Amino acid sequence: MSGTILIVDGGLQRRRTLAERFSRRGWRVLEGDSLEAASRAAHGGCVEVALLDLQSLGNVALLALQAVREGSPDAEVILLTGKGQIPLVIRGMKLGAFDDVQVPVDVEVLLEKAEAALARSRERHRAPGGAAAGPGPGKP
Repeated sequence: MSGTILIVDGGLQRRRTLAERFSRRGWRVLEGDSLEAASRAAHGGCVEVALLDLQSLGNVALLALQAVREGSPDAEVILLTGKGQIPLVIRGMKLGAFDDVQVPVDVEVLLEKAEAALARSRERHRAPGGAAAGPGPGKP
């Protein structure tokens, strides 16, 4: 299964590395390094999964999460997190993030989570009114 993923990370090297890995798996990859880039990419509903880096974006990542969900309502968001970012992660989850992954990233784990997020995004898209049935993985 492959879909469209948006990677928003202020770190060019990690963003490009992730983009390459997802591309090799057949994903269509959109990249950005800011809130504005996330908003532009998500506009029109083409994003199915978004990766937002909390380390480089900080609080702006939460605004990017909202922009992605507004522009692509069926999109699922995965937060890339570092040490000491638990408050941001909690706020992100309350805003509807699908999951989080600790940095440094285990790319295989991230790919698995992205596939699960893609499946949920497509389920949400098929559901009447765009509301997915049930919460994300590990969520009550």
